[in-house]
Amino acid sequence: MLFVTGRLASEMLRRVLEESGLSPGEYDVLVADVDVAAFMTATFIRRVLEPRRDIVRGFDLVVVPGFTRGDLSQVARELGVSIVKGPRFLQDIPLFIKALREGVRFSPVEPADTLLEGYRSQREKELVKRVEESSWEKRVFTIGSGPVAKPVSRVRPLVVAEVSDGVELSEEEVVTAAKRFVENGADVVVVGGEAGEDRPVKIGSILRRLRGRLGVPVGVDAYYPSEVEAAIKEGVDLVFVSNGEVLDLVRRLAPRDTAIVVTPGASKASGQSSIEGLGGLVSELRREGFAKVIADPVLHPPLMGLLESIKSYIDFRERFPDTPLMMGVGNVTEFIDADCHGVNAVLASIAVELGVELLLTTEGSTKTRGCVGELAKAVRLTSMARYEGKPPKDYSVNLLYLKSKRSREARGTLPVNVVRVGLLEPVRLDPRGFFKVWVDREHGCIVVEHYKTGESGPDYVFCGTEPVSIGREIARRGLIELLDHAIYLGSELQKAWIALKTGKDYVQDEDLF
Repeated sequence: MLFVTGRLASEMLRRVLEESGLSPGEYDVLVADVDVAAFMTATFIRRVLEPRRDIVRGFDLVVVPGFTRGDLSQVARELGVSIVKGPRFLQDIPLFIKALREGVRFSPVEPADTLLEGYRSQREKELVKRVEESSWEKRVFTIGSGPVAKPVSRVRPLVVAEVSDGVELSEEEVVTAAKRFVENGADVVVVGGEAGEDRPVKIGSILRRLRGRLGVPVGVDAYYPSEVEAAIKEGVDLVFVSNGEVLDLVRRLAPRDTAIVVTPGASKASGQSSIEGLGGLVSELRREGFAKVIADPVLHPPLMGLLESIKSYIDFRERFPDTPLMMGVGNVTEFIDADCHGVNAVLASIAVELGVELLLTTEGSTKTRGCVGELAKAVRLTSMARYEGKPPKDYSVNLLYLKSKRSREARGTLPVNVVRVGLLEPVRLDPRGFFKVWVDREHGCIVVEHYKTGESGPDYVFCGTEPVSIGREIARRGLIELLDHAIYLGSELQKAWIALKTGKDYVQDEDLF
């Protein structure tokens, strides 16, 4: 392959090609007489290659920068060589080469980026399918039955999303949250109780509304036996056993094909370590006919025993290798003031490396909003990587929300006469009125209310997901007169969009960060 580039990018291109695994005999670099490769056109490429016609014909493929303007088909025919446009950005060169090796054909008209995205998307789609098929092939058992059944397997952990303190919410709120969790990737939904008061009637009613309507198995995590009894009567697929009273009830009433999660708190064994007691309880329940028993050694919050509890998971896995494990990662995300997407990525990596079969999380606070979707994405990323035997990087699926993987920023040099802008006076009141901007997370949109001066109610309310489109619609209706007001509104719309994407709270006229 012959790669054509400009002077400024030449050294970096050589380094990227070398790091891509190409041997020196597989490629060469032609540095054209231009500083910036983005200035190249089809006509310019012809002038560069024409004098080197004989040399160029010795290559199987000529790759020009993706930013090259024009159609290179005619140039390729004239020179008798294949010419394609490569990626626009150097960091995509390794994927471009990988795609070439796998037979992907690129274009002399369109940059490789579009085809690379399709290639990456199709490749990962097939990989996800293989992971899913392997999960079923290597399953220990399933949770649920029929079309909602999910495989419990070390190939890919199931994401269990709990509506924490579900009995404290209205039934509609629980149903809405459960549906959102499933849309965001939850494999199992669990309704949580709370230790203040037992509410078996309400739990039963909630589960009745959820079972068979979510498309996934449904479970219960309740402290009181009466609530668990109500859940069992509704035919739940998964029951959490956190104390001896609930354990006794489950032994008496639960069907033997119900999946059960047991914790050290449910074990009555004395003179044993928590791991021994938990393993012994699993064995007892299996002898009693419960075939679907899952152990949860309990993950502790950071600085409150997190490291020791991870060690407990390792010890349990080594001593009881045939018992599926659940890890409550919500115990970490809820108890650390750090952005949860990174925490979820690390915890999912640890869990997948350990072969943990189920991961439990909640969205019990503002800062953990979106944790279910983040964990589902982290599980997808780490499971694909584990399946391929590589670190969880360089996939289209990622949890890079606030930082970029590689820089694509335009760089320049400030001129001597640069205009230094300080803090200007506040925006003047627009004769056409003013706006209130807020975020509707339930419907996933930015809401803009327009008020005429002196009016207490809005004359227009806009709802959308794309800031420029909302701004254009507002401008089309003639609701802005002052240019600085338009600039202000555009800034607020973009802030609202970022808040909607990241889960950060949006408050008009306040900085996001």
